[in-house]
Amino acid sequence: MKKKRTVLTTAEQIVAYWEEAGPSELDMGCDWADALDHCWRCGVKRSLQRCHIIPHQDPHNGPDVPENLVLVCSWCHKEAPCCDDPNAMWEWIKRTRSDVAGSIWAARVIEEMERQTGKTRDVLFQGIDYLPTEFWNLYQDIRAKRTGLHPGDFVTTAAWACIETLRGLAARRQSITS
Repeated sequence: MKKKRTVLTTAEQIVAYWEEAGPSELDMGCDWADALDHCWRCGVKRSLQRCHIIPHQDPHNGPDVPENLVLVCSWCHKEAPCCDDPNAMWEWIKRTRSDVAGSIWAARVIEEMERQTGKTRDVLFQGIDYLPTEFWNLYQDIRAKRTGLHPGDFVTTAAWACIETLRGLAARRQSITS
């Protein structure tokens, strides 16, 4: 069994390095003030992982030093470029960052809802100008009682739960008008 590597560089060291040497906050999903607990790409406040700019695996052997690490959530880490181009990571973050925390994931969930149902977002959300508290309460209930979590399946599961939530709201509205 392969032993898990320990990265000795701390999150604080990574933030300090990049805040001094690095990109503008405008090119990231969070501000430097939030960089220790918000993903640098999607801006969501989550547990962060140290992501290598140059991969640590053979043949690249990227070092565990602040200038070769960024802090991203597990979802973004799975999508991060894994190549020997030292510019690829920052280009990816800049090109795909969220202007609003989590908006990347909201857009992905809606795209997945369209794939799962074969309906456009306009049809799916017809008659809903905003997502009321009732939607979020029902969604959280469905997520808690009817879903699990496989690594990397957030978008698919969240889309399914949103579809079920919309169905539940439609059924409630139908029973009220009947």
